[in-house]
Formats: sequence, C-alpha cells, structure tokens
Amino acid sequence: MEVFSDTTGDKYLYRYRGASHFSIDEIISNYVYMTSRDQLNDLNEFKWYMDKAEQFKLRQSTTNIKSTFIIDSIKKLPKDLKRAALSKFQEDCLIFLSLGQEEYEVFIDCECDKLLKLIEDKYELMLRSENSHRITCFSKKPLNATMMGHYGANKGIVIAYDVEELKKQFGDESLLTVDYLKKPYAFPLLKAFSNNEFDTETEIRKGISGRKYTDWEYEQEVRLVLKDNDALKVKSNQVGLLPTAIVGVCMAPNIVTQYERVLVHACNQHNIPVYKARASDYSYGFTAKLIKEHSLHKSNLFKNISQGGKELHSLIAGNKY
Repeated sequence: MEVFSDTTGDKYLYRYRGASHFSIDEIISNYVYMTSRDQLNDLNEFKWYMDKAEQFKLRQSTTNIKSTFIIDSIKKLPKDLKRAALSKFQEDCLIFLSLGQEEYEVFIDCECDKLLKLIEDKYELMLRSENSHRITCFSKKPLNATMMGHYGANKGIVIAYDVEELKKQFGDESLLTVDYLKKPYAFPLLKAFSNNEFDTETEIRKGISGRKYTDWEYEQEVRLVLKDNDALKVKSNQVGLLPTAIVGVCMAPNIVTQYERVLVHACNQHNIPVYKARASDYSYGFTAKLIKEHSLHKSNLFKNISQGGKELHSLIAGNKY
C-alpha cells in the first residue's frame, strides 16, 4: 500500500496508462515512451514570449547606462569576435563624441538596437530548440480519480516508479516539477545576456518545459525532459529504465477481467507487485489493495476477449515474458 500512498512525489511518481498491450510491454520490457511536444494533449505546451518591457526600459535609460550594457555584452562574445568588436565600438564612440553629444547619443541608440536584435535572434533560436526535446509525463498523485477517468476510462492502470532510480539514471535536472500559472513564460532577455550568474539552459528548460496553464493543475505533473541525444538510444523513442525503476502497478476499479489476468501474470513473472484500486467507504478517494496472481488456465484465459486481445495473445505466444 505504501507505494500508492505517497502524494509528495519525493519517493514515487506515477504514470496513468490505458489498458493496452503497449502498457504491458512498457512494464515487461522496462521502458518509458518519450514523446515530442506536438504529440502532447495541451495545445499551449512550450508557449513563451520575449519580455519586451526590459528592452523598453533599456532604450529609455541614459546614454551612459546603454553604453555600459553594450560594452559588457560585447565582452561576452566569443574570443575571436570580442576584441575586434569592442575596439571598433570604442573607436566609433570617440569619433561621435568629437562631433558632439547629440550625434553620440544617436549612435549609442543605434548600437543598442542592433545589439538587442542580435541577442533576441540568438535566444529565439535557443528557445525554439526546446521543442525538439522529448518528454514523458508522471504525476505526484496516485489513484487520482480524474486521471484514472481520463487515461483509461477507469479501466486502465497506474504504474509506480522509484524517484531515486529515475534520478540515478537521468539526473535531478531532467525531472521537472510543473508550475501552473496564468501566463506563459516571459524570457528575460537582458538578464540572460548581462548577468554572469544566469544559467540560460536551466532557465529555459524550467521556464518553457516546466510550465502549464492552471486548468491542468489537477495532474500534479512531474516531467522527464531529455534532449534528443540524452538517452534516446532505443528505436521508436523507447528509453530503457534501470531494472528496479518500476516498483508497482495498480489496476483501475473497472479493469476488464481478461486484461487483469494477463497483467497480473506478466507482473508476477517480473516480481512487480500488483494492486487494485478500491473505493473508500467514507470518502471519494481510492485505496490500493495488494492482490495475488489469479489461477490461470490457458484454455479460458482468452475466451471472449475483447478487441485488442490478439495483441495480448501475441505477447504471451511470443514468450515476451
């Protein structure tokens, strides 16, 4: 029961799956399926915009502030460009100062605009590249009635994963707890370029991949986010897990009997505890009860099995477990 009672996300995370042969294959083959942004069910995934207010403040600031920003920004250019760009800028400043303060201010405004456009283009490419990352979604909440209804029509399963095993394999930074907010991510353009301590990659990953609209808050989502080349060593976006990552499977209350038998048998063959969700007597919640393997008789195991049974039959016939 402990496996399906943690609601903090500190020890266990959960995936809600439909009653399909794909779900059984994930368990017995020990992998998770990583999806791309355009396959997720939220149309506003990875939404962001540039924070124009910061640029406006810089443009409205004094010439000295703008000059300092330009010089500091040029210093962060690659070595092969930095010295030449800084030298050219300083030479141009002296020329325009010799002509007069008004010309110098026009020059600085022009240089500031050019630099802001350069920075914006650079980070826009970086922000858009986040769309190429792969994601799989977990929940902190086990036995969530809404989730069981949405993912499997109360006939599916909930797979429990050991958080420490996931961190051991993928690293803490790859697991993102989703924030639920009213507005999409506003990328702090100037802060990213002028602050030496600003971790751009972490900020972008958390700001874009780890944010959703408040309507989705019931999911209490934690995401595994990987770059295309992080761990996608397996075909079809299937990323293998450590042998002890899956720690339990809980069946929804209305799971089909034939599917239940196949699932229980498969999990027992792999020493994965199986539970079944039961309605609580005095609340709207569910509890998970540990169950033992059914007595299986191949003569009636697939009798009257519903659509999809052929795939399940092939799993057993092919000795996949």
